[in-house]
Amino acid sequence: MNASEALSLIREIANSPGRLDKQAGLEKLLAADLGKFILKWTYDPFITFGVTVKKMPPQSTIDLYLTLEHESVGEFLTKLSTREWTGNEAKSRVDLAFASLDEDSREILFLILNKDLKAGIANTTIESVLPGFLPSFGVMRAHPYEEKRVTQFPVPVEPKLDGMRVTFIAKEGKGAFFTRSGKAIPALQDLAAPLLETARLMSQNACSDHFDDHYRDVVTVLFDGGKEEPTFVLDTEAINGLFETSGAMRRKSEKAFDAQLESFDLLPLSGFLGATPYKVPYEKRRELLNTFVSEVRHLTNAPVFATPIYEANSHEEIEQIYERLINQTIANYIARGDAEVEAELLKVLIDKQTGKPKGLEGAMVKTYDGAYEKKKSHTWQKIKPEETIDLFINGFFNGEENAENENRMGGAIVWYKGVNVRVGGGWSSDDRDQLWEDWCHDAAILGIDPKVGFKPGYFISIATVHDRGFKFLGRMLEIEFNEVTPDGSLRHPRAVRFRDDKAGEALREAA
Repeated sequence: MNASEALSLIREIANSPGRLDKQAGLEKLLAADLGKFILKWTYDPFITFGVTVKKMPPQSTIDLYLTLEHESVGEFLTKLSTREWTGNEAKSRVDLAFASLDEDSREILFLILNKDLKAGIANTTIESVLPGFLPSFGVMRAHPYEEKRVTQFPVPVEPKLDGMRVTFIAKEGKGAFFTRSGKAIPALQDLAAPLLETARLMSQNACSDHFDDHYRDVVTVLFDGGKEEPTFVLDTEAINGLFETSGAMRRKSEKAFDAQLESFDLLPLSGFLGATPYKVPYEKRRELLNTFVSEVRHLTNAPVFATPIYEANSHEEIEQIYERLINQTIANYIARGDAEVEAELLKVLIDKQTGKPKGLEGAMVKTYDGAYEKKKSHTWQKIKPEETIDLFINGFFNGEENAENENRMGGAIVWYKGVNVRVGGGWSSDDRDQLWEDWCHDAAILGIDPKVGFKPGYFISIATVHDRGFKFLGRMLEIEFNEVTPDGSLRHPRAVRFRDDKAGEALREAA
């Protein structure tokens, strides 16, 4: 097989109508040495090139003398992937390679460097055709939260962020970022240098008597038990675009990075590879992570942080922490007490649907003794609103006594298929003040004291809620929630916005 035949087969796979047809094309490609070469360099998740080629460099006017089959191409890719060539030298070498290849080889090289043959091929498809051809890549993932799965307290609860799950892999002194499916993310590469630099500096410090055994334990993980160069895995969530939009964040950083990393796990590369769980308990991994991230901040000032942990001692406390997190704005979370940064981020981190500041996505409930497993695990559980529904308000309850909302609105009661559901989360402070006034108006019409209590509050029949001139009762509210509970209620309901625009239409349909 030559480059022209390989490119023709890649295009045939791209145009294949179904999975079985793609597999048949892959079998042909993998039967040839050149096909294996192309697929290995493109889809091996641990091979990265440290360059971005957005468009193919122009073809040379000199006589072409190389094709993709020439061993010089393999040497070229090796030197890029091992970072023997970087920066301007890497760019000039890439330009020279494209100038030296024939047209079909140029196109294949362009696809290889971008780690995607644009043929609808995934690592799982290659694995189904030739098992073991590529190293496996997988990250630990969470199941939806179920109370019955949490049987031992206390448990750590962390914020669930609305960013991009990113895994940083350092291998023998080189590092790159990958998506959860193992695809390289060149846009984050600037953050590799401070992570590797910190690991090396910590290794030097560990030889000093000023640092304790805990510090040396971190270095053992970062150098995978004795490697000469950093060889570790950092599991993170990347929040992009903050430094582009916030002048305050740019001013507080020595370098205008494009993203901020929120890290939540650290393990040696040997513990990440393969299917066997890495059995060091999560509590220990987090202790080591916190030390490493603290050193990254201290030594490089790079925007790398550890997600906070809140401890819950009951299911009720898990729910309280979740509610608190879901009501925290992303701007407030990222600012970490810096009022200037928070004020600036509040201007740009707006939910386009609601017009309100974006909030955190939910919560992660974990176990202190859990291993790291490269699959979905019940030792990690996620709580987040999964669905939304529009329901009419038919009741009210006050804030809890001796708490912040004691003398104003605590929440709304809505009618869901015969069940009264209390919605206490999602309201801003201004919402609670204004809706308390609206409820006082409605309470006067009803002839009752507006202080109806935190539990059970007050509700009336949904059939009569729309015909008495109420300001609060009868409004349609969009609610997000996790799931419908066995007794027909909604788990973790949270107010999103009023849908007065849809209420009239819903009433007409009901009539």
